[in-house]
Amino acid sequence: MLLSISKTMENRFKLIYPHETVKSQDLYIIIGIDDFERITVKTAYSFSKTRRQREHERK
Repeated sequence: MLLSISKTMENRFKLIYPHETVKSQDLYIIIGIDDFERITVKTAYSFSKTRRQREHERK
C-alpha cells in the first residue's frame, strides 16, 4: 500500500511504502520518468517511519 508520493524535481518522484519486515521503517523509492514515459528506479532506501510521521503532522 502506497503511503505517499511527492514530486522532488522535474520528472522525479519519491514513493513511500511501509517496510514489509521492519515495522519501524518505511521504504523510499525514487523514480524518474523520461520524455518517452519510461520509468527508471533511481534509488531505494529504508528510513525510520518517524520521519514521515513528522512530515504529515506539519501539514
